Amino acid sequence: MTEPRLIVIADPAGRRWQQFAEEADRCGENGCGFNLEVVSWSRIIEQRGCLDGLPEFDQPALVRIDSTGENFELTRLLLAADDRSSGDAPSKWSQLEYRKGCLVHPSLVWRGWKTVLAGLEESFDERLHLQPLARPRDIATMFDKTATSKRLQSAGLPCPDELDANRFENGSQILDAIHLAGFETAFAKLNTGSSATGIAAINAGNRPVTAQTSMLQIDGEIFNTLRLQTVSEEQLIPLLDFLLKEGLCLQRGIFKARIDGQEFDLRVIVIDGQPEFTIFRLSQSPMTNLHFGGRRGDVERCRSVIPTRVWLDAMDSCVEAAALFEAHMVGVDLVFERGFFRHFLLEVNAFGDFFPGWTDNRGRTIYQAQLESLRKMADS
Repeated sequence: MTEPRLIVIADPAGRRWQQFAEEADRCGENGCGFNLEVVSWSRIIEQRGCLDGLPEFDQPALVRIDSTGENFELTRLLLAADDRSSGDAPSKWSQLEYRKGCLVHPSLVWRGWKTVLAGLEESFDERLHLQPLARPRDIATMFDKTATSKRLQSAGLPCPDELDANRFENGSQILDAIHLAGFETAFAKLNTGSSATGIAAINAGNRPVTAQTSMLQIDGEIFNTLRLQTVSEEQLIPLLDFLLKEGLCLQRGIFKARIDGQEFDLRVIVIDGQPEFTIFRLSQSPMTNLHFGGRRGDVERCRSVIPTRVWLDAMDSCVEAAALFEAHMVGVDLVFERGFFRHFLLEVNAFGDFFPGWTDNRGRTIYQAQLESLRKMADS
């Protein structure tokens, strides 16, 4: 039997692609293989999503769109992809020096990313022999936290209360609005950030406020660090000014349920409409990411703490959220309120499936489950 073609748009040197290729090789040994090809994001971005002249896309294939990852060269290309400021933008951005952690024009990177995704959407519309595993237009929506929240809320799904960032001119106004809204805590996030990049957990119960954040201002520029620090209101305001300029999502903080004395949230991986994986993330801090000291909880132990009806309702919400996006896989970020009275959906992640070394109680990796599901799709 001829193996179906699967094209992956990725960074060939990135960890995500390397792991996916390894998993695909293992699946091939078990009879669930693909004729796998990788196309570098650099080629796609340089053509702003146009697939003309790329022979890999001339024949029928499934197409997986993966993250651009941590490759700074791809960031340079995205900065140039939609820079309206000057005619020599590509050469200007190609000279940009890499400085670890520096948040370089996130709003411009986002505009470039949207431009490329719009080009890909048009290219797929022109090539009906290609089957994208996620529509680029929906990937763009998932990257936009505010747009995602609006889509979820329009469908009647539970999300944290949110303040409209377009109302504010500076960080001081943001803090005043948080108090006026009665938020005891709030999360200010870079609207198109990922992996807790550009985020501040604001303790707003009293003035002056304090916040825990991954951001740090050095010589007037904002850097993202791999550790949390507590900042004063005076230190917080320029960080909020930066987020406001580059795109801000401002949400009420949820008092999270606890397991073993630690707050937790979940990443729920929905594959082809089914909640296949639940990854518990526990932490003493407001952010549960591993690089901030969070840890992954034992699934059976954590699941046993949550009342069954509450759990089933939350899984239903995750499935409903996934159905709002045309994508084979999404990662839904879920939190339970303390006391398990309510649950809330925080985000929907287009690329929320990268958990190296993680397996479920059946020994499956997330990539393995996706590949098996895709093979069934290809064979049907």
